[in-house]
Amino acid sequence: MLMHAHFGSCRFAPPVAELRMRTYAMAMAAVLLTACAARTPQPCEPAPADVLTAANQIVYSRCQVDKVARMPARMPAMQYTPRGNCGSVMLQIVINESGRVIPRATRVIRSSDPALADAFQNSLAAARFQPAVKDGVPVAMLDSIGTGYSVVTVRSGGAPPSVARANAPRC
Repeated sequence: MLMHAHFGSCRFAPPVAELRMRTYAMAMAAVLLTACAARTPQPCEPAPADVLTAANQIVYSRCQVDKVARMPARMPAMQYTPRGNCGSVMLQIVINESGRVIPRATRVIRSSDPALADAFQNSLAAARFQPAVKDGVPVAMLDSIGTGYSVVTVRSGGAPPSVARANAPRC
């Protein structure tokens, strides 16, 4: 497809590289639109029974609330000493209607280090979230949350921190 632009009485044909970029962009847009149209919506699953039992109250999943719970602007510090070059943890949590994490309903989805999982759970216990809202009322909500770290060593006179972070180990 050759695109032309008119400026007054002059006719302008864009350079070949620009045409290739436009063609590539249009092709990518078509692929994305096709992929999005083909995607079937995921059914809204209620919170599992074991979570309801552990929380000892009604717990909604993300898709069942009008407004999801929000993380605090500042999370409490974790008391953890890194082991190795990197680590990560993912937890399933229940945030109650007052914005607190219910410790007995917390489950470790995955963790590179049990001590990291414990430290993150302790940090979350001190955090205060904005609770989820359903029909204008704060409610308990099931969610997942994760954190991670990678150790970056920068020698004096070495690469700037942004370059050092880019070369940090991937977990």
